[in-house]
Amino acid sequence: MPKGLEKKVIAAYRRDASRLRQLLPDEYLTLEDLYQGARRIRLASGEIHELDPGEVERLLSEVPPYFWRLIKVPVVLRYTRYSDGSRRYVVSGDQWQKRLIEILLTGDYSSTGMEELDIQSFTRLLARYKTIIFVTITL
Repeated sequence: MPKGLEKKVIAAYRRDASRLRQLLPDEYLTLEDLYQGARRIRLASGEIHELDPGEVERLLSEVPPYFWRLIKVPVVLRYTRYSDGSRRYVVSGDQWQKRLIEILLTGDYSSTGMEELDIQSFTRLLARYKTIIFVTITL
């Protein structure tokens, strides 16, 4: 690759990556916070993102109350394409967010939760929780 073109590609990558980072959450709410009425989170850009009340109700109805103080939202999923051509969405959060994803997809949970989602699981999850699931990419 010519040196000038390489510099332009790297600059474009950095600019786009910086812009995407600004759209990610800067703060999180526990499910207990949601139960008490909190619905707004601040993004890295400083803007406010509001969680859909219907999605919050659905979420609270699917997760056992004894987990509410431990699980935080929103959940960030990172799209990753592997060298073998497979594509997955990786849960970027902690074990409790991985358990949340597992509960929402299977109705049950394990000690480790669900770390990766295939395209079908991701689509099913995102269709139900558009304001609670954030998606980013790995290049």
